[in-house]
Amino acid sequence: MTGCAAEEPREPTSHATSAEDATNRQSACLRDRGWAVSITDDGAISVSSSSVSEEQLDLYRRDAEDCGEGLLPNPATFDDGQWSEMYAAVMESADCLAEQGYEAPDRPSLQAFIDMDGGWSPYSEIDTYDFERLENLCPQAEYWG
Repeated sequence: MTGCAAEEPREPTSHATSAEDATNRQSACLRDRGWAVSITDDGAISVSSSSVSEEQLDLYRRDAEDCGEGLLPNPATFDDGQWSEMYAAVMESADCLAEQGYEAPDRPSLQAFIDMDGGWSPYSEIDTYDFERLENLCPQAEYWG
């Protein structure tokens, strides 16, 4: 039957390849929508209070959410190889912390890590006073699938 064609499937948005790429993509999207944003030295997106009025705040938040949609990899779609890569990156951070004297308790197996949707971090037991120093020595694992 002609004229009754189904809606063409949308091309999925590719997720970012790094935190920096995600920030750059999201900030470019916000600029395209008219927001005056910048990226801070620590990689966060900043918008000045003078460029966003109280009345515009909800709109800015919606745009920021929309512009961030799909940038992060979705663990629900990971295959075995992606889970293995993510697990290896997290264990590498745990090994580095152990070399600094912070042995992460109860490291999960790969299957347990998958079962908790990658929600385990060797940083969960780190004292806050030493956190910044350790994160500089042993960056937290980032996996962008």
